[in-house]
Amino acid sequence: MKKYYIGLFLLLLSCGRATDPGRQGIPETVVLPLKNDRPALLKEKTKRIKRIMLESGTSESAFMDMDKLVVKNDRIYILDFVGTRALYVFGMDGKYQGRIGRMGGGPGEYGRMIRDFDVDSHGHVLLVDNQKKKLHKYTAGNDYIGSVDLPFVIDGFCALDNSDYMVVLPARKGTAEVVVCDSLFRQKRTYFSYAENGDKLDLPAFTRAEKRIVYHRGIQDTVRLFSSEDGTLLKSYLLNFEGKQVPESMKNDYSEFVKIRKETDFRYLYQTPFILGRYMVGNMYAGRHKALFGVDTETGESCVIPLLENAVDGDLPDFPLFVLNDSVLVSYMDYNVFIALENRDAMGEEAIAHLEEGGTILDFWTIVRP
Repeated sequence: MKKYYIGLFLLLLSCGRATDPGRQGIPETVVLPLKNDRPALLKEKTKRIKRIMLESGTSESAFMDMDKLVVKNDRIYILDFVGTRALYVFGMDGKYQGRIGRMGGGPGEYGRMIRDFDVDSHGHVLLVDNQKKKLHKYTAGNDYIGSVDLPFVIDGFCALDNSDYMVVLPARKGTAEVVVCDSLFRQKRTYFSYAENGDKLDLPAFTRAEKRIVYHRGIQDTVRLFSSEDGTLLKSYLLNFEGKQVPESMKNDYSEFVKIRKETDFRYLYQTPFILGRYMVGNMYAGRHKALFGVDTETGESCVIPLLENAVDGDLPDFPLFVLNDSVLVSYMDYNVFIALENRDAMGEEAIAHLEEGGTILDFWTIVRP
């Protein structure tokens, strides 16, 4: 009888733990070589279908940085968590519609550390406030709904279709990187564990594709694909940089890596890429220069296009920010990108004037399917 109770106790204990895919079995990893064997890949597969000039004539509509962009329900949401610390809303006509919440000490007001946001399947805006350790919830019309206390600091945030959340935790030895929680932040599932010195790039870690969520940790060579329905791990991609990847000894020590990165020919992703159908597209470093890359996940064909000064190709997306669905990519252009264009005149007088006045342009690109 004693053995029976001990066995029952151990069974209940194991059922109460957050599950780890390491115990469940991680899906097979697909190796993708980035060897630039098809330089014209993105040129052949991308085509601009729309251009939106964001209204920027007032101080209320002016943001300094575009740290995250979400397009949903005919609204464009832009988070500037470094510069003005605000979440802006524009219509699909580019007209400024207002801000979500505001900084302050009252109900629904956030602190100075707004880290990430998402728009859930009901159209509610969810804003991560690490200073107050709360998740604030608003309607699309900026009415405050309520807040939930955060049991931990969040580095990355994503709302799942089943009303659960997927979050990235700060890097600490032995802690989980990615956690799936319910709406009260009770842990349901964990993924991966940080190394002894789990230092990482401090950038939003998730991007979306239709019914899929893409996760990547800066400098690491692995890109993971999750279900947007419930956070199940679907697939992993290992990027092979043909002998130019960052050494394993530096991948978890970003503070040391930045000291030598400009003197090396290493290739690595510094932001989470985007997946559109069978294509992975994103930004990377190729030696000292930022680069745009694309790879066909089925054939392995790839291109790497360095973004050199005064050599940006205006017929290609630059700095991709958001995937609208499985075939539409959104990128943005400001004056700094404009002056690096190879052919500025092709922009048109109205667009040039808008950029010279400090405005921002969003370009929508379609990915041509095979």
